[in-house]
Parts: sequence; structure tokens; C-alpha cells
Amino acid sequence: MVLRRRALDTVREAPLPNPPSGWSTCFTALGDASAFDQVGARWAALWRAAGAPYYLSPAWARTCVGAAPPGSVTLAEITDADGTCRGLGLLGAVVEKRAGALSVRQLRLNEAGAAADATVPVEENVLLCRAADEPPVWAALLAGLRGGTAPAWDEFVATNAPARLEPLVNDARVHRRAAGTAWIVDLAALRRDGVDDLDSYVASLGKNTRAQLRRSIRLYEADGPLVYDVARTREEARAGFDALAALHEAKWRALARPGVLSSRHLYEFHTAYIDAAFAEGLVEVAAARAGGRLIGRLYNFVDENAARYYMGGFPPENDNRLKPGLTTQALAVAHHLTSGRAIYDFMVGDERYKASLGRRGGPIVSVAVQAPRVGLAVEAAARAAKRGMQRWTRGRQEERSCATSS
Repeated sequence: MVLRRRALDTVREAPLPNPPSGWSTCFTALGDASAFDQVGARWAALWRAAGAPYYLSPAWARTCVGAAPPGSVTLAEITDADGTCRGLGLLGAVVEKRAGALSVRQLRLNEAGAAADATVPVEENVLLCRAADEPPVWAALLAGLRGGTAPAWDEFVATNAPARLEPLVNDARVHRRAAGTAWIVDLAALRRDGVDDLDSYVASLGKNTRAQLRRSIRLYEADGPLVYDVARTREEARAGFDALAALHEAKWRALARPGVLSSRHLYEFHTAYIDAAFAEGLVEVAAARAGGRLIGRLYNFVDENAARYYMGGFPPENDNRLKPGLTTQALAVAHHLTSGRAIYDFMVGDERYKASLGRRGGPIVSVAVQAPRVGLAVEAAARAAKRGMQRWTRGRQEERSCATSS
């Protein structure tokens, strides 16, 4: 999910940090997925050493390269003075059109696509490296970007990164694009409190959510017992995903807005990822049903530690007492309470259901390191002027309010 932009886009500028002596970054264009295969063994080894972060899995990285326009993804490899690989990342080249006819050439970390608005952003977005290596790896990457050997760029963008990233890039010219919070269900904590099934999970929720869910569940149960049915084969997963996509896009078309899969590139990315990742147990495509009645479908990213909700599709209901989304998510949480996973992750976003069903997780930021460009400087000045005008307007309104009340 992408963070919504807010008025947090201040720009800070200071000298760049120096990487350790002998550390450097090599940039290599990857024409297609077969080019990624040539570095796949190194990627897989570092991924395991780094604790196997989900969105940097070899399956995800290979799909990212294969689904992008040929030649638009570059591998950044950071090595130390001995030539040992200490960090890896993918840089997707896109052009973002901004207000005032400004075209900004971006290199997006671990994010690629056919256009700036047709990429697949990840969460927990970082460079692939061991935790102890993170500061020098970032310093080496930033030095490499400034060194002239990287593809042409105006902004280097890290979307949906953990907040700990900001201090690592704080010594560069940084534009904070957005900030937000991930929402989670702490499955491990619930188990410790004796929550282990649908009824006890619903009972643990707030009064209003609890009442809505119990009524919805009771009404659905008139059609039969509730089940959370997970695809058991890749073919079932693909068929379930296509059925989900149809429901998802129908909803957004009815609202005259584009859905997540409105771009052909995005649809092809996810179908290719299901093909690549299903056998590794990294995706879950599921349907919630009451007897023979469909309640909803979910597409989740999973590993041993967490299940991450990415997308859902829900048939419309005429009875507003029925809550297909809440009911499906509650069934998913109940399913994963028995899976041994520690977290059910709703990911970043401010949708109301996330706060109703879970709690705040860690802070997430999206930042852009900017090259010295006249257009970006003018844009920054315009943003600063707009914020100044907004503050002045609010001040005048408060003065008038105080004068009226006195």
C-alpha cells in the first residue's frame, strides 16, 4: 500500500556522510529476469543472512525485474574494501509528472513498473543487508548515487520505509514525501491472553466493532457454517486471484476510481508473483464462505512470522447489517491464530477497519533524496510558500475567532 501524501514534505540539506574507506557501489542494468538469475545466488545468500525480509525475497525481486520494462531496473551492489558483498538493492527508473509540468527522473528502491503510477511499492522497504551493516551500506549507496556511475536521476525514492531509515539519509538533501502507520493484530499477544478462535477474537474487540461483527456473523451463519478456505494448489490460487480481481475492480469502477489492478502491469506482476512464490509458501489466496455463499476473498503475503493483507474482493450486499469485509478479516485473523504466526499485518494506511480490528504498528515514511536541480528547488520554494500562507491563514482565522468570542 502507498502512503498518502501529507504536508510533511520539508527538505533538509547537509553534507553527505562518508562511507567506510574502500566501500563502493556498483550499478548493473538488469535487462530481464534472466539477468537477475545471474546474481540470484548472492541475493539469496544475503537475504538469508539478513533475516529473510519478506519483500526482499528472491521470488519478489525476480518478479519485480521480470515485470518491469526491459532495462528499467538496475542492481546496486555495495561491497567493502575486501570486495565482499555487504548490501544489495533494486533501483527502478520511472519519470514522475508533477504539478507545473515538472518531470522528475526517479530511481525507486525495490520498486519498478511501467510508469510512476503503475509500480508495485513494497513495505518495510530497505536495502538488503545485515542489520549491523545498514549505516555504512546506506552511506556507500548515497555516495555511489552522487558519484556519476548510477543511471541518470533527480530523486532517489524509498517508499514505505521503516522510520529508522530517516537518520541514515538525514545528511543528504531529503524530501519527506509521506508518513503514516502500519496496523497489526498481535497474534502472539492474543494467544497469551487466551484468544485462540473466532469467538474469542471478536470478544477481544471494541464494543461497536464487536456488536457489528456478531450480528454480521449471525446473519451469515443462516446460510451455513463459516469457513476460511485457503487455496491448496497454484491453479486454485490463480483462479481465486482472478475472481478476487473481478470483485475488486467492480467495486472501484462503481466509485469511478481506479483500483489496485487497474493497470495491466500490476495485474501481470501479481499473477507472475503467485506463479513464482506459491510453491515457497509466500502467498495466500483465500475465500471466506458461509455454506455455499461467498463472503469475501483475500490475497495475503505470508511467511513463517507474519501474514500481510494486501488486497480483498467482496461481493456487494444490500443489507447494511452484513459486513463482508470485517467478517472476512475476522475469519482470516482466527485462521492465523492457529497458524503459529506472530503478526497479522494490515499494512500502512488510515482505513477505519484497520484501527477497529488491530492496533498501531511501527511508523512508516516515504523519503526522496534529491539531486541539486533547479526545478526541484523551485518546487521546494513553492511548497514552503504554500505552507507559510496556510499558517498565516490559520493565524488570521484564530484571531478573528478570539475577537468574536470576546
